[in-house]
Amino acid sequence: MWRDPVWSVRRAAVLALAAIESTRWPRCRSALEPVLARAGRRAVACLAAIGDAHPEVRASLVDASDAQSAGAVSARAFLAERWGVAGPSTTLAPAPPTTRPDAPFWDPDPAVMTARLLDPVTKDPAAGVLVELLADPHETLRAVAVERLLASRETDALSRAMAWLEEHRVPYAADTARALLRRAGEVRIAPLMERSLDASAPRGAFTWAASAAARLGRVDLADRLDARVDDPDPRVRLAALRALRRLAPDARSRLVRALDDDDPRVRAFAVRALPGDRALEALTYAIQPATIRRALVAHAARTGDLRRLREGFGDTDGAARANAIDALSRADLLDDDARRAALADEDPWVRAAACDARHALDVLPHEPDPAVRRVAASRLVSQRRQLSDDVAAAAGAVMARDGDPWVRARAPALLDAARGDAALDALLALSRDTSLAVRAAASDAIERWPALREALRTRVGASRVCSAAVRAAAFTWLARVDEPDAMDALVRDALATGGEPAEVREVLGALRAVASPFDSATAPARSTSIAPTPTHTIPEVARRPLGRTGILVSPLGVSGANDPPASVFNDAHRSGANLFFWEPRYASLTRFLRGAQREEVVIAAGTYHADAPSIARDVDAALRRLRTDRLDVFLLFWARSPARLSAEVFDHLASLKRVGKVRAVGFSTHHRDLALASIEALPWDVVMTRHSAAHPGAERALLPRAAGRGVGVITFSALCYGRLLRATSAAPPPSAADCYRYSLSRPGVAACLSAPRSAREMAHNLSALTAPALDDTTLTLLRAHGERVYARSRRFNALVRQAKLEPASVSASTAALEELLASQGEARDDRARALPRLRRVEGRPR
Repeated sequence: MWRDPVWSVRRAAVLALAAIESTRWPRCRSALEPVLARAGRRAVACLAAIGDAHPEVRASLVDASDAQSAGAVSARAFLAERWGVAGPSTTLAPAPPTTRPDAPFWDPDPAVMTARLLDPVTKDPAAGVLVELLADPHETLRAVAVERLLASRETDALSRAMAWLEEHRVPYAADTARALLRRAGEVRIAPLMERSLDASAPRGAFTWAASAAARLGRVDLADRLDARVDDPDPRVRLAALRALRRLAPDARSRLVRALDDDDPRVRAFAVRALPGDRALEALTYAIQPATIRRALVAHAARTGDLRRLREGFGDTDGAARANAIDALSRADLLDDDARRAALADEDPWVRAAACDARHALDVLPHEPDPAVRRVAASRLVSQRRQLSDDVAAAAGAVMARDGDPWVRARAPALLDAARGDAALDALLALSRDTSLAVRAAASDAIERWPALREALRTRVGASRVCSAAVRAAAFTWLARVDEPDAMDALVRDALATGGEPAEVREVLGALRAVASPFDSATAPARSTSIAPTPTHTIPEVARRPLGRTGILVSPLGVSGANDPPASVFNDAHRSGANLFFWEPRYASLTRFLRGAQREEVVIAAGTYHADAPSIARDVDAALRRLRTDRLDVFLLFWARSPARLSAEVFDHLASLKRVGKVRAVGFSTHHRDLALASIEALPWDVVMTRHSAAHPGAERALLPRAAGRGVGVITFSALCYGRLLRATSAAPPPSAADCYRYSLSRPGVAACLSAPRSAREMAHNLSALTAPALDDTTLTLLRAHGERVYARSRRFNALVRQAKLEPASVSASTAALEELLASQGEARDDRARALPRLRRVEGRPR
């Protein structure tokens, strides 16, 4: 897992190895190589902890003889000085510039480059420039670069792109290069593929070429693939075997030989690639690593090898044990004692594998793992035709009370099959569930219920034999299926007799307060004693003008970036927040805004594009998604150059204002100088910029000038992506609410955005809504804390994120790395939310 392409998986693997089995330091050490990637600083922390506890391994930990990156050399130099042992040292070289003056279309803003490349009048850029764009964080720019490279007539365009296949530190690069090569066509890639199969070809190129050869059926290349099956790199051996399996009819001998490979991944592939082969029977199951045992059990499940399945039944590995139990259960070879033991196993995979329809009802009420309960529910639903009515009703009732909406949504299938009074009561209760999927499934079953009107009338009768929830649901359903006059009389009688629970009275009041299907033209006037259900009143919050736009916004705005439940946005709205920041991927916020009263919310949206047609499409798409006729604020997201904020773009946005699609236009940026120059040059309505106690630079010039020109300012990143919430001294860190108050208390700030992940975080943040001011003492402490956070962030940027580290005779980074290690408690960095422009690092193609 420490080799996984996903950085968070690598980081978790490194942390787990250090915490669980610290003596296995070489595995953590291997994660130090991609130190410029996100897992690198975690590896430094883990290795430091291991060396502190195990002095005997320190010399090996700092050995840089096999280091493949300058970053790893630097980290090992820090560890060497920490422990006082001999080791490498580093010095910090300045990062290379990020401009490309040799490319006429080049711009610091990727949206501008995308627009220029899409423009047919733009001269074809050099292939080397396009190749560099294959690793750009901007997805559309990468896609346009791929199209331009495919159309390029330069003979070495694809060869240059192949250099990215060797780069494991840079996101997107290798995957984009592979996508480019796959689309290039057999004629163009054939020479590259043949050259990449040479013995001297690097791993990335070879693995791509092997896959391409197999996909294209190049049997003539089998001998060249065969020459690499004994390569020292196990990933090369694996790629060669995968290709040979498809190309060589006689690949069995190579696969059998691979059963003795030193690498478990190669052996596991060989096991999977030899179904039914006699060679597998010769493998001693007990001495194989877990990955091989899993493959052997999976093979035994396919072939029905009972001896191997019984070995898997007693395996210590949960996945192997679960696969064996599942296969034995499907073959009806698992006796009751063995099944009961498996159902009590500590591993949920094993319990899920042992759960069949006969035992599912016993599992559901007591099983703590929702995944196992889902398996039990699926088993019952699949066998519902074979269940008795009593068992189906009992199982449906248990599933209807489950805490998992996935399980509750399957309950109606069993209740529908049971067809009893208790089953209908459970369905009626589910029809009022908080989950839309559950309500829909229950409604489908209720609509199919025989003699539904009579059954519902029984439940709304004076006897009140059912619960208040069922009775309330019955009244609601009866309004849909009963005669209008009869329903009107039922509601009137129920209200007149009194004694109805509050839950039922609320439903009855709603049925009488609105124009309902049982009202008739001759119906008497409604009694004044039946009042409509009271609506929620939004509390008074001091709204702030958003510059000269005429829009009033709550001091605290809410972003849907972390996609919390829709109830979080409802809570914020009920507390007085009216500014909501939206992007198309914010699903929960989309649902909330569709159902909100349009006049009560201010919607801020935007675009990552720079050309007029794309901007217009993004506006229209937002209007369709949100089912509204206007956007209150529309921004050019993440502006990084004057070209992105040109007069031509501004005029296009102004035309959208004139036709009423947007009310105010602006841009978001991290660059204060760019923002200042832009609002001086053009009458922008709104600027959204980063501002916090760690990044207070906007206070010096941008905020005062924006206020003077009537430009509304929305700030974000008030928590500095969580870093401000971590202690930097003996004093406790500030609260999130105080961090928002810091920004809101600065003159010129109209609103500050928060991005809660849960209702608890939203509740805490909302305390800044009604009390946005900050006292002088707290302000002073926050500024000092912010300066320390900023200094630490600059060291991290210089040493890990943007650095070009080169070996040198004198170490200049030890002290900085020492402080960096002290901050390893941080759970994330700001790259997780906003990818900066990638710096050129050693090893990238030029």
